[in-house]
Amino acid sequence: MRQRPIIPHNKTVIWVSDYHISPVHDIKDQFKAFDVYFIDKSLSGACSQTDSCAKDLKVLTPDNGIAPSPAIRQQFYEAYKNDVEMNQVKIFMCFHSVAMCELFMPFNRTIIIVSSTRYEFGRHGKEDWQLLNQNLQKIASNPKNVIAGNNLYDAEYIRYFTGIQTIVLPSLCAYTQASYSRLNKKPFIITRIEKKSFSVLFKMNLTNALRPLKTSITVAHLREHYKGHYSYRHLAQHPGIIYVPYQVSVMSLFEQYRMNIPLFFPSLDLLTQWHFKYRLLAERAWDGLSEKYKNASLISGVLSPDIPDPNNELDMNAIRYWLNFSDFYQWPHITYYESTNDLAEKLVNANLDEIIYSAFGQTTSEPIECLRNEKQCGSKCYLPDTHKCNSGFVCRKEEGWCGKVCFNPATEKCIWGLICTKSQIWCNNKCMEPTNGKCR
Repeated sequence: MRQRPIIPHNKTVIWVSDYHISPVHDIKDQFKAFDVYFIDKSLSGACSQTDSCAKDLKVLTPDNGIAPSPAIRQQFYEAYKNDVEMNQVKIFMCFHSVAMCELFMPFNRTIIIVSSTRYEFGRHGKEDWQLLNQNLQKIASNPKNVIAGNNLYDAEYIRYFTGIQTIVLPSLCAYTQASYSRLNKKPFIITRIEKKSFSVLFKMNLTNALRPLKTSITVAHLREHYKGHYSYRHLAQHPGIIYVPYQVSVMSLFEQYRMNIPLFFPSLDLLTQWHFKYRLLAERAWDGLSEKYKNASLISGVLSPDIPDPNNELDMNAIRYWLNFSDFYQWPHITYYESTNDLAEKLVNANLDEIIYSAFGQTTSEPIECLRNEKQCGSKCYLPDTHKCNSGFVCRKEEGWCGKVCFNPATEKCIWGLICTKSQIWCNNKCMEPTNGKCR
């Protein structure tokens, strides 16, 4: 019989059983400087990539875990209510799916939900969806719990249907350990385009638009260029990445943005037109996966009637309103194109150095000359004996990174991009002394 790992007594224990390895991998990386121990029993089909596949997991299976029935939830509680490992758990986290956190409600511990996609995943029937809303409102009513979206779209989506003031806790993806370093003759990469017919049309139109510009620039679909495995460092060697999105938020975008790779996206108006005509964002609404496009959700929203239904796929104004919450329309230093001809012009004329130096917070793209004993980090020089570089940011060797800011791990801690003192706790995107009362 396999022996369970020994959990140190001074650790805060977090339980996560998820269907998406990347958000969990990211949160583990963010918390690695803290006294935190993760019990990660992943049900994802890709769990072997992070060595997190569920072992000794009672009751739950990949088939019943996405949206556990009341009977499964009761069985899970009975199986774990006196479990030695479970009794050490202080926090439950759910990313993908949100409904899994209904499992943990009877344990009366802290629950942190960070939805990485439309939160009714697995609860697609009207009654199931309504019951999920009721449970989320119960969870949100306890100030020790957190309801969040991994992105603004999902935070607003939850708020629309539940009224819960949902915060945004985005992924940082510092685990990539790679930074933009383009190599000559590498093509611009076109990421996955959901509709194959549009994918062929898009590349043909872009190639034709580039031809009269007499440029050496080339473009290639990601899986044309890389037939098998590729690394973050491989991606960082390309001059830029071109998107025709199939979803409003994807982990690969967080990763590429973190690596400071120049990114090219259709403008909001262009994407709205393309989606309305070609249904490109097939994963924006669950009905889109089955190509059943509707003008309303199964349940009504609870906000102002002036706010359009997010699942109305038959009204361009509704589509535009909600697409505006997409990650790629929130972040600076992204280049937008109005057509394939406009994209071709921007690929040829874009000052790629200016884009990345702006992302680094610099105002110049002048060549950097470092001394013999120095190394270059983005637009800065640093001494490797005393400092270190990550994604264009320089900190002292003993310091840690918190977003774009260095911090002292001896006296400070970083959580979700916020620097607090060691004694403070995180509370609704602010630092708070625990002696000042409960987090509300």
